[in-house]
Amino acid sequence: MSTSNAHLLGQIAVKEGFVTPAQLEECVRLQAGGMRKTLGALLVEKGFLTLERLEEVTKLQHVRFESIAADPQKGGLFGQLAVRHGYLSPAQLAEGLREQEVLSQGGSSLMLGQILLKKGALSVDHFLEILRLQKKEVAKCPACDTFFDVRSTKGESKFLCSSCASVVRVPK
Repeated sequence: MSTSNAHLLGQIAVKEGFVTPAQLEECVRLQAGGMRKTLGALLVEKGFLTLERLEEVTKLQHVRFESIAADPQKGGLFGQLAVRHGYLSPAQLAEGLREQEVLSQGGSSLMLGQILLKKGALSVDHFLEILRLQKKEVAKCPACDTFFDVRSTKGESKFLCSSCASVVRVPK
């Protein structure tokens, strides 16, 4: 399992030595296979984590999210801003981050906001507001609804969507 996101509950549990990577992988597979339980609940149910340790990991996760320094150039982290503005619950954010981790293992480069949009956890208006708070300029593909940060288009008026190859026009 990748350790690319140190803010995920499972990654914290592994780093703290509470569960092994194999135990975490087993529970992630169960969850990805349709189990409608949180990762923490599965880790406890399988006997890999006690309720006390789960509470400790959850507190560590909360502290880590709260202590992330916002990048002043970007206005903050997407998920942090969504929770802070009441657009998402912490549980929805954690689920989105977990899904992003699983998708990235399969080679997907979907950003957290795109995942939350596809899941219906975040409205388009809230998505765009968060991007505005991050000082991002966006364009939306008319064919597949993928959003792009267009700050780096350097005056170009259009480009091809990397997902479906449709023409995306840069707003002026």
